[in-house]
Amino acid sequence: MPYNDEKFVDTIIKIGHSLYNEKLIDYFEPVGGNHVFLRSKNHDLLDIINRFKLEFDNDFLIENQYSCEVFLIEMGGYVRFNLATGFEIFIKYSDYGTECFHAIKRFLLKNACIV
Repeated sequence: MPYNDEKFVDTIIKIGHSLYNEKLIDYFEPVGGNHVFLRSKNHDLLDIINRFKLEFDNDFLIENQYSCEVFLIEMGGYVRFNLATGFEIFIKYSDYGTECFHAIKRFLLKNACIV
């Protein structure tokens, strides 16, 4: 688990530097762990994303016209909203982040999503 006093991405960059002796870009893809796919019932991901960002603090955020990826240190992973399809939501989480994962899953199920 990353240091509590720094951003998750900063920890990943330090690990990359110590392992590969090179600076990684400010992006990471959690490896291993668990995952779940959900779908938006009403295909209104932008509304769900806005409510999600109000409900959960992110540690790193990547947004473009195709997807919104919200990285959460507490979960050890991220939530990816697939704007290209308009309905797909992917959650990647680590074993230590199951409590946070369940809170996020409950939130999404209450906000027009299905497994």
